[in-house]
Amino acid sequence: MPSPPATPRPIALLEAVLFLLGAQAFFSIVDATAKHPIRVYCHAPASLIAPFIHCQTVMATLSGWLFFGQFPDAVTLAGIAAILASGAASAVHEKRRARKK
Repeated sequence: MPSPPATPRPIALLEAVLFLLGAQAFFSIVDATAKHPIRVYCHAPASLIAPFIHCQTVMATLSGWLFFGQFPDAVTLAGIAAILASGAASAVHEKRRARKK
């Protein structure tokens, strides 16, 4: 006798909204870098573009958590935080440097 299909765990409204907002931001920016990688770097310095490319890490983590129930361990979260913090610090530095000019 075949078993009934497994039902997916319900996703809370907030999780769904955050995922969709993140996905929209991720795909709009990464799509531009994927379709026109050289052109993107003509319009902005690499240090400013890098944080947006790192959104892939965040989206992969959220997708794994929402769809597969997999959450990264503390070491992985520390690495993700270090990458995102360095990208954010670089963006802030570039913004301050641009103001001085």
